[in-house]
Amino acid sequence: MRRCGSHPYIIELLGVYWVRPEGRAADSGPVEAAIVMELAGGGGLFERLVAEGAYTEQIASKIIKQVALSIYHLHSRGILHRDLKPENVVFECEERDSAIKLIDFGTAVTLDEAGEKVQGGGRIGTWSYWAPEQLAQQPYGFEVDLWSLGVLLYILLVGFHPFDPEGEANEQQILANMKAHRLCLDAPEWGTVSGQAKGLVVSLLEPDPEQRLTAAQLISHPWVLGQDVPGRPMPATQERLRHFTQARNAFYGSLLMGLLVHQLSTSADAEGLGGLQVDV
Repeated sequence: MRRCGSHPYIIELLGVYWVRPEGRAADSGPVEAAIVMELAGGGGLFERLVAEGAYTEQIASKIIKQVALSIYHLHSRGILHRDLKPENVVFECEERDSAIKLIDFGTAVTLDEAGEKVQGGGRIGTWSYWAPEQLAQQPYGFEVDLWSLGVLLYILLVGFHPFDPEGEANEQQILANMKAHRLCLDAPEWGTVSGQAKGLVVSLLEPDPEQRLTAAQLISHPWVLGQDVPGRPMPATQERLRHFTQARNAFYGSLLMGLLVHQLSTSADAEGLGGLQVDV
């Protein structure tokens, strides 16, 4: 985060303070780090768009431009985010014209040398936003952030995941579609999207990382710059995005509940309460 420095579209690290927990003696172990981050209280990307009603391609273009500039800044400083997804794009404040902030650098890595690649630990981040080279557990570089942004942009434009157009596939089916690059670009929902935006999605979701759009190319793309971008509302897309967001939140909720039940059961076994029943 310190290497990142200050940027208008990236959450800022304000300070790190080493503190000793109350009641702990000076010689009883290490102190703890308190990290102070910039406040971004405007809500999550998709949740905010759903709440505000039908949005336009112009609004989507403005958002993607800010994300693109944040990625370009990171890459220029040798930082690979590795977990670019809607949940990690939030609004700075509740004002309607609020800027976005890119957050969550827990999986970020640095690549200092030109052409340097991550050699191991490919499957890090969120699986539904992995690039093909991550799926194949091959060495990868900055290109994976552009793929993830392509997935985000696809969902933003039509309201469903590029490898799950019906919204009914399970994890293994989606991963199989990703591996085979079964990219849905001829669905009726694309009929209301400009050719320029669709072309940008194709350039970002390019299976070959060497041919994929770079961050430098992205920030100069005409659609990202707002040139000839349609301003008509997309109510059907907004409604599909609502369903996508609800399904995503329900999945995360069930996952967290499962983890909680497992933790409670593990704790009960450790305390000799193996017969404990957990109602959910």
